[in-house]
This record gives sequence, structure tokens and C-alpha cells, in this order.
Amino acid sequence: MKTIKAGKQYRYSMLDRGAVDEESRTVELAFASEEPYERAWGVEVLNVESRSMRLGRLQRGGPVLVDHNPSDVVAVVESVSVGADRVARARVRFGKSARASEVFQDVIDGIRSNTSFGYRIHEMETSDKAGDTFRVTDFEPFELSFVSIPADPTVGVGRAGGDGEHEITIRGLEPQKETAMEQVIMQPAAPVVAAPVPNAMHDAAVAAERQRNADINAIAGKFNADAEFTRRALSEGWTAERYGSELLGHLASRGQMQVAGGSPASQLGMSPVEQRNYSVMRAVLAAATGDWSRAGLE
Repeated sequence: MKTIKAGKQYRYSMLDRGAVDEESRTVELAFASEEPYERAWGVEVLNVESRSMRLGRLQRGGPVLVDHNPSDVVAVVESVSVGADRVARARVRFGKSARASEVFQDVIDGIRSNTSFGYRIHEMETSDKAGDTFRVTDFEPFELSFVSIPADPTVGVGRAGGDGEHEITIRGLEPQKETAMEQVIMQPAAPVVAAPVPNAMHDAAVAAERQRNADINAIAGKFNADAEFTRRALSEGWTAERYGSELLGHLASRGQMQVAGGSPASQLGMSPVEQRNYSVMRAVLAAATGDWSRAGLE
């Protein structure tokens, strides 16, 4: 058995927008699973069972934050459950303040689709010979967050000394691994400080993101695209033009759309310059949205 010191840990996941209830201002989200995560000291696997999770802090109305900022509380945890599928889920309810309403609207619009949760590890064990995979058998979630940019799990956010540092008990660790692992764990990580964003820049970014979501959803509705394909495009930040292009290929590959042949552009009275400037995707987007202001040539 070995005892080391470490700080807060975070895990990232995607929000299923189908779990949003606008009337009750609640969101159902899955926050913990047994998905392996690469950490500085090796591969971490959470043991998602009630006996391994200290859920008291969340069950007593745990906070739901923005970007893990303890001063930016927008919702509260109403209930927590651990399923037979070894996934932990929470139902959170948004407040009615201006800030909470702003974030809730962003969730509804698909602008905030990244979630994360913070937790402390109290005990983990390793059984593999190399000592590179660790199953966390005792951990304590303490907050859920909606995040704009997911943290890189390989960075080990919150390992800096003084940031809630605590002891972790490790069982089954080979003696020769102890020193090397301690050096990795105790290596302080520079805290990540986000630069403040002026309100005008934030508003412009939000407006642009809402327009992107609206354009993609308009194309999806026009071509009856499947929800999973559209959700991927929204979450990965595709432009509407890229979404239209990818969708045409996706539908054609599944036999849902026949790509009709036509006369060469040279037979349509188009000049070489017009041929170079013509964009099928602009035409698709304009047809889907009914806005031809950006597609005059098409």
C-alpha cells in the first residue's frame, strides 16, 4: 500500500439535449462512467458503484457551476442515481436569475453542450503487472459544471500544490513503481487562468454560434437528417457549409439521396470566374433557410 498527495480531478462528457425540460427548468445528465481516462500517472478507471462513490455532497443539493468557478453557480443538483449500466446520473434544476437563465438558454440552444464534474480520489488500486492502470474504488464528486472548453484529462487539472491537495491511498502498487509515480503526481501543474472576455465580444460569439446552430438545424430539417449525425456536427463545431457537404455524402452513401447528373457548367452560360465562385453548399444552405442574400450567384 502507498499513500500519495494529489488535488482535484475533472472528467468531461457531452450533454444530451433531449434531456432538457424547459418547463421545469431541469436537465438530466450523465456525469460519471467507467470510461478509461489517461492521467499523468497512468490510466484511471472509476468504479461507478454506490459503494465506491461518496455522493453525500451532491445529494445535499450540490452546486452546478460554469467552468468550475465556485462563484458562478447557476443550478442545483436535485437527485443523483447510479444505474445498473454503471453510469452515474444527476437531475439539475436551473435558477431564475439573469445569469442562470442565460446559461440555461445556451443549453437549450445547444451552445453549451460540454459538461464536466469535479471529484476527489480517496483510494485506488492496481492489479495489472505493469502498474499503469488504476481502478478508483473510493471517490467523492463535489460539483458539476457546464464548460466552454473541456479540460484535457492528460494535463491533470488541479494538481497544483495548495489547491485542495489531499492524500490518496493506492493498493497493489509494485514497489519499483512507487518513487516514479510519486514524482509524477507531485509535479505541480500551472493553473489555467482564462482571460476575461469583453461583453461585446461574448455577445458577438454567442450570436454567431446561435446562427451556426440555426443554419445547421435548417439544413437538417430540409433533408430529414438523423439526429446523431446533426448532434455530432453541432458538438464538433462544424460550419453550416461543412455540415451540408458532409450530409450530402452521408445521405448518398446510405442510399437516401440520388445525386442527379446535370449539364457541365460550361453549357449553362457561366464564365470561368463564375464557375470558380459557384458553391453548391451556399445553394443548399440558402434553399434550406430561405435566405438567398449570401447566395446571389447560386
